[in-house]
Amino acid sequence: MSAQTLFSETLAGNFRKYFLWIKELAHQYPQTGILIVSRQSERIYAERALHAGAAGYWMKNGSAQELLRAVETVATGKIYVSPLITSLAVEKFANRAVSATRDGGTQRSRACSVRFNCC
Repeated sequence: MSAQTLFSETLAGNFRKYFLWIKELAHQYPQTGILIVSRQSERIYAERALHAGAAGYWMKNGSAQELLRAVETVATGKIYVSPLITSLAVEKFANRAVSATRDGGTQRSRACSVRFNCC
């Protein structure tokens, strides 16, 4: 584990300012992985946190084993996402890949441009 890891608990209230703070931290300390620890819905906030520059988003109701996996993943410089977020991303990817063939684009060209949309 060579990278530094910062843990941050989401703060209730002004999430816009919180995500701007995450973005600033990620920009100022690019070698530091930011792991968000939260009770807030990952369906809503994980994508925004990752887009802002966080390296992971772990729900407090998750298991200790999953927290350890999240910490280890972020500490090695990789991005951690839960099985739920992985599933949602694959579903989003699959839906875009299917629609790409309808409008004349190639699946490969569309697959390369698929990304999460943020706020």
